Amino acid sequence: TNQPAFEGCEDCGGAPTFAGVVSAEDDDRCADSEITLSWQAAPAWGTGASGSYAIYRDASSGFTPGPGNLLAAGVTANTWTDPAPPAGSTLYYIVRAESDETCSTGPNNGGTMDANLVRVAVVNETGQTPPGSVGGSLRVAAGNDVHAVLSWAAAPDAPVYHVYRSAGPVDDFRQVAAPAGTSYEAIGAMQDSADWYYLVRAADACGNEE
Repeated sequence: TNQPAFEGCEDCGGAPTFAGVVSAEDDDRCADSEITLSWQAAPAWGTGASGSYAIYRDASSGFTPGPGNLLAAGVTANTWTDPAPPAGSTLYYIVRAESDETCSTGPNNGGTMDANLVRVAVVNETGQTPPGSVGGSLRVAAGNDVHAVLSWAAAPDAPVYHVYRSAGPVDDFRQVAAPAGTSYEAIGAMQDSADWYYLVRAADACGNEE
């Protein structure tokens, strides 16, 4: 009778309702960096009034959450950043909800935990595969006698291409675009009666060129 309305009585009679971790993202795919996890808030805390989250990590996809792979407990936000994940290998994460009770075995305050085994996998990448080359495939055509339409063959492992332009054929090429596809339209390039030279290089997600 001395509890607020609808508060649990801390008898550990029910576990939290929680759907588990939703995503794990490498914060920088071009360098050894952190990994950020996110999830939806637990809609109910069982017989507890509130609670927190515990984060587990392992190199095995079938791991069981336990003290040996616990990274953090008592997390109250819906995101958490792993500050020092091993680089170059696949890591698996599980997030569990723990009630604010003190009559069970939860790692933060001895609360009751949900038993979800939802795992997300991520690699702490430190660089990208070097892109291939567009070779001699670059072609230029006129678009309505006004625009210069460039096209080229796709290069392996190239998510983006750097388009350069120069007034001469040898040097002083300056980047004018970075399309993800294999074409680029230089608007109005054929209206000024000037000679323009174009160069296209494949690049990886870190901006490194072929």
